[in-house]
Amino acid sequence: MSGIPTIASFSSAPRKSHHILHTTAHTGGCVFCGIMSDMKGIMQFQISESDGGYVAEGVGVPIVTQGDSFDELTANIREAVGLYIENEDLSDIGFVQSPSVLMNYELPMLAHV
Repeated sequence: MSGIPTIASFSSAPRKSHHILHTTAHTGGCVFCGIMSDMKGIMQFQISESDGGYVAEGVGVPIVTQGDSFDELTANIREAVGLYIENEDLSDIGFVQSPSVLMNYELPMLAHV
């Protein structure tokens, strides 16, 4: 599904990726600023490590997928989102016509020696 834009965000601090939301054209509001409308412009996924690979869990959407690498995970997220929205009127499930996909992965804290 090459028509689904993906925003990748890798951060060691919560909400540090806030600027990414504002450097892309998004409608539906910003969850970090509290500016909201009825339609969401971003499908968000929380990424975690699991069994040598990665798992993506949709935030507010019933989508879970996995991959052995970030590239595979990204491809699987695109496919899962494509299947989820296939034959759907996106406004019926609360999204604008062409939502972006945001992947959040929080890096573990690094120990200072």
